[in-house]
Amino acid sequence: MRSFAVLAAIFGVALLTGLTVYYGFDEVMAAIASSRWATVLVVAARAAALVGAGIGWWALVPGRQWGPSGFVLLRFVREGINTFFPLAVVGGDVIGARLLVQFGVATKLAVASVLVDVFIQVVCLIVFVLAGSVSSRAWSVTAL
Repeated sequence: MRSFAVLAAIFGVALLTGLTVYYGFDEVMAAIASSRWATVLVVAARAAALVGAGIGWWALVPGRQWGPSGFVLLRFVREGINTFFPLAVVGGDVIGARLLVQFGVATKLAVASVLVDVFIQVVCLIVFVLAGSVSSRAWSVTAL
C-alpha cells in the first residue's frame, strides 16, 4: 500500500509540474496570488470532507484489519480517479472496492461498503441542497 501511495504522489507532482510548465509559472503564480486565501480554504475544506468520508467509510466495515488512515487514503484515491476521469464517475468507486478486496476485505462487504458510502454522500448532498433552497427562499421573502 505504501508503494502505491508513493507512486501516486510522484504522479501527482509530475502532473502538477507538467501543467505548471505548460501554462507558465508566472501565470500560475498570478492566478494563485489573485485568489488570496480562498484557494487554501477550499482545498482545506475539501480535504477535511474527504477525511471525514474516509473515517465514516472505515466505520462501515466490520472486522477491519487496518486503521482509518487506510480508508482515508483510499477515499482520496477514489476521489482522485473520479475527478481525473469525469466521464466515468463511478470508476473511483469500483477501484476503491477492488482495492479493499486486495487488502483482505470480503468482496461482498467491500462492494456493500462502497455503495453505502455513496448512498450516505447522496443523502448529505440532498440535505445540503434542501438547506440551500430553504435558506435562499427565506432570504428572498425577507428581501421583499
